[in-house]
Amino acid sequence: MASSPLTPDGAARKEIVSLCFSVVKYEAGAGTNEAHSLQGADRVYARKGLCTTWLDELVRPVLAGKTITDKVPCFLKPSEAFALPEDPDAPILMVGPGTGVAPFRGFVQRLFIERTPAAAAFEGRAWLLFGGPTSDSVLYKELWEQAAANKPGQFELTLAISREQTTSTGGKMYVQERLTERADELFERLAGGAHLYLCGLKGMQPGIEAALEAAAVARGLDFKTWIKALRKEKRYHVEVY
Repeated sequence: MASSPLTPDGAARKEIVSLCFSVVKYEAGAGTNEAHSLQGADRVYARKGLCTTWLDELVRPVLAGKTITDKVPCFLKPSEAFALPEDPDAPILMVGPGTGVAPFRGFVQRLFIERTPAAAAFEGRAWLLFGGPTSDSVLYKELWEQAAANKPGQFELTLAISREQTTSTGGKMYVQERLTERADELFERLAGGAHLYLCGLKGMQPGIEAALEAAAVARGLDFKTWIKALRKEKRYHVEVY
């Protein structure tokens, strides 16, 4: 879900929510007995994710300006641990590659766009690290620009564009490389009470935590003890799928 639950004026809950999803497409071997007799590339064909493809086909008429009446069944899984800090001055660090940026859209709406007590009270800094393959894959550009304009100096967007940007050693630029580049600032903010949020595909978590571990060790910290302390203080929030 990629939206704040409140209306822009904060007076009521929204009747409309936003979803952020990527259509799953991949190639797989043929699964029928007849297909098993095929050889080589003929046994490989394109497959699509069941739910994401259905949603994609469902919204296409809407994008074309038409009205639909289809109902989308949803199973909501509350994530109480993945919420904004109670302290309105606490800095927040958000790492969201791809569709992992979804909850952070809601965070930014709440803190920078809505006319609510939460938005008025927020005096901290919000730093979003977004990762994607190309510049065209950056989601919600207008929202990030509006957030930066509404509260100058309080919102920052850092991009990691893997197919267009490179590291100092010539490698592809992923969010973990951005974390490594700015590790001093990252640890300074965390030492000052910042909350670190990580959301996205489960496979990206090890790489990001490896970068955090390397940075912690370089600063003379025991990573397991350090990350355990963050979790105990409820300042390390992870939502992967």
